[in-house]
Amino acid sequence: MAEGTQTRQAPSRNPLQGMSTERLIAFGLEWWGVGLAMLIALTSALLYVRATTEMRPIFDDSYISLTFARNVAEHGKLSFDGETWSTGATSTLHVLVLAVMLKLGFAPFFSSIAVGVGGMMLLAAGVYMLTWAVFRERLAALFGAIAISFILVAIACAFAAMCYAELASMIPIAGRIQRKPVKKK
Repeated sequence: MAEGTQTRQAPSRNPLQGMSTERLIAFGLEWWGVGLAMLIALTSALLYVRATTEMRPIFDDSYISLTFARNVAEHGKLSFDGETWSTGATSTLHVLVLAVMLKLGFAPFFSSIAVGVGGMMLLAAGVYMLTWAVFRERLAALFGAIAISFILVAIACAFAAMCYAELASMIPIAGRIQRKPVKKK
């Protein structure tokens, strides 16, 4: 080798290489709350998914997003009918993530539920990080993540209950006790 020339080594692709065991433990102790917040959000979202009696989109926005995603996956167009371009989707990012999952071969309702559960986990992690940045207290951050996880599920359950109540109010005999008239002797 000529004097003054050195060989460069390619940078390692493993981000944990070169970290001491103490630093790895410190990293785990520093960030354990984010993982716990995401686990709690996953649990609450899966409890809601399991509690539903019928696997179908409850709100029209879910159906619209799924239709847009199906047309993006099949025709490559952001459209509702598959032919004309449209901008009626609520969230383009949501539609594109669903379209990628559909293109990979996942079932439509599974894709929609997976995106919802994943979004719930990311929201809980974001609330944890925001609360931790404000209060610098892990317990407060964890309570914030738990609260947002279960409050959102409670709101979704309340909307589903209103849908069922609306359906029950349309059926004239639903919920009424039928009494036979008492005959006088």
